[in-house]
This record gives sequence, C-alpha cells and structure tokens, in this order.
Amino acid sequence: MQPHTPEWLNLFVDAHATKGVIALAWWIGARHAVEIRDLEGSFPFLKVVTPSPDASTLLDTLSTLSGSPETPMISPGACTPSALHLSMFADTSLPLVINEVESPGAAPFDWDALKPLFNNCTVAAFSGRSSPSLAGKTFARGVAIMAKETENPALHARTVLLNADQAGALRPSERAFQLLQQLGSRSDALSLSPNAWRQLIYRIGGTQRHIDMLQEELGNRLPKRHAKNYAQLIALVYALDDIFHLPEGERSRAVQTIIDMADETAEVPF
Repeated sequence: MQPHTPEWLNLFVDAHATKGVIALAWWIGARHAVEIRDLEGSFPFLKVVTPSPDASTLLDTLSTLSGSPETPMISPGACTPSALHLSMFADTSLPLVINEVESPGAAPFDWDALKPLFNNCTVAAFSGRSSPSLAGKTFARGVAIMAKETENPALHARTVLLNADQAGALRPSERAFQLLQQLGSRSDALSLSPNAWRQLIYRIGGTQRHIDMLQEELGNRLPKRHAKNYAQLIALVYALDDIFHLPEGERSRAVQTIIDMADETAEVPF
C-alpha cells in the first residue's frame, strides 16, 4: 500500500475531480466483483450519465490505468446473442462497459436480462443456454453502463448513478489527461497486492456501518437495496484511500458526494 499519494492518482484527481474518484473506487471493486458478491451477495452496476454518447473519457482513463489499451465496451443491441455472451463472460477482470445509446437499426435490448449479473451467476443462469466453450462459467466482472439519460426502471434498484454533467465534474484539463495517459499506458496501476486485497475485503466487510449511516443521514428513506449499493461504494472509497492514499480531503468529498447521489434516489415522504 502507498505511504504517499502516487503521481498518477494526483493527476487523475486533477483530471476527473471527485466524481472521478468515485468511479475509480467502483472500478477497483469491480475488478474483484466475484469476491465481493461472494461476501455481500451482490455488487452494484455503475451508470455513468454523460451529456453525449462520445463522453467516455473517464472510462477510457480507467481502462488505461488498468493496462488496457481499449475500453472493454459493447453495444448490446448491435450484438448477436453469441457475441454478447462471449463478451460478457470473457476471461478478464476488467469491468464490462455497456453503451446504452442504441445504434440506428439495432434491435431493442432487454435490459431486464442483465439483472442476474448483479449477483454471481453462470452463463446458463444468465441466458438459459450457452456455447460449449462457456459452459459452467461464472460472471466474473462488474458492469458499467454509459448512458445519455437516467431512466432505466429495469436496473434502477441494482445501480449506483453517477451524473457526469453536474458541477463541471469529469471535464479533464488537457495537460493532466495527457500525462495520465502516459503513466497509465505503462502497466496496470490498479492491480492490488495481497495486503491491499485484504484491506479491500476488510472495508467491504464494514458495509453495514455505512448502510446505517446513510439511513440516519437520509431519514430511512432509502430502499434496502439502494442503501446497500451506495454503502458498498462508500466502503470502496475508504479502501481506495487506504491502499493508494487519496489527496487530502478527497475521501470526505467523495463520501459526501455519494450521500448526495443516494439522496437523489431516496423515496420522498408524503
């Protein structure tokens, strides 16, 4: 674990601000989604709402920091069922990024079909059938969805919503982004040592404490599943700070932003 904030993280925060820190925490957790789902029973989808279908800079940066030259993105309406299964159950821990913006002429996608991926599921449980090469495989990734709008009732209770067009967040300076790309392209900066992995699991084990805090802050207005989703995200921000040492004040800002995100999904009392 880092005794001081690494250069790439300072650059990342400069480029993507607090909303980026939240996405980074989720992304690191998503790379260990199987273990988290084993412990917690679920791992939330991340929905990044962007002002345009091309605004994928944040997800591209996270992929680069993971040592991947390309963001692992698919457009499900444009995929055959076989290609979709191969992409979802590929041998990688990198999160699967789904572009919700449908291509012209693409078939409508059944977003309800993604619900089993919220838990640890096999390809057979996901689709009812699969190619022999995928038989018995467990879904081992997190799911990020890039969208232009927030509405998606099918996945609402399984999703943490990050609005990238608020308060000028996620608009990187050109210099910081270029430096970040140079650093990230060299190796997987987000891989965890055994000690760091244990710290991640330790923090996830404290999810209930964050659920209680959220419900107290929001007057018990959060549905149970929503509270757990955002509490897991808070636990991951704490783990990110433990492992990589966030710049001063950034953890508190990220936690408060997550509370505000949860508040937007809370039920309004009548």
